[in-house]
Amino acid sequence: MYLTTELKSYYVEDFRKLQKITDPYWKLDSGVIDPCLKINASKNFRTLFSKYSNDIGWSVDIISYLRLAYTKSGETLLKNEIIPIMTSLFSDNVKLNYYFKEPEDNEVSDYLHIGCFTNPDYFRIKSIHLELTSPDEDEHKLFWSNISSIVSEY
Repeated sequence: MYLTTELKSYYVEDFRKLQKITDPYWKLDSGVIDPCLKINASKNFRTLFSKYSNDIGWSVDIISYLRLAYTKSGETLLKNEIIPIMTSLFSDNVKLNYYFKEPEDNEVSDYLHIGCFTNPDYFRIKSIHLELTSPDEDEHKLFWSNISSIVSEY
């Protein structure tokens, strides 16, 4: 299933709930709030899951990641424009991986009242997982700045 108008609204509302979470492990990482808001304003993409490297004391963690749901048009944009642009921005010393994900079941829990915990259909949507691995904080800043700017254009 591709991202629809109804699902766009659902994921934006869920992101608003996520912004209110105070649990230090699950609250939004400070470096992703503005980029995710920018991405969620686009017509073809919505954020599902994200993490900014080294936030809240993740001293050995050198990974930033973002999972995006997309429309059918967004899939074409990802393959033909966004991914080639993003991969061209980083040197060979930086690892930028991406994986297209098919819709999948979600295990539910009542731990937090956000979709990725409570909604069995949360990940039953086509999505892409983008992941940057680098020990260099500047590379993570570049990743978040560029992914949000590029995706928000579409």
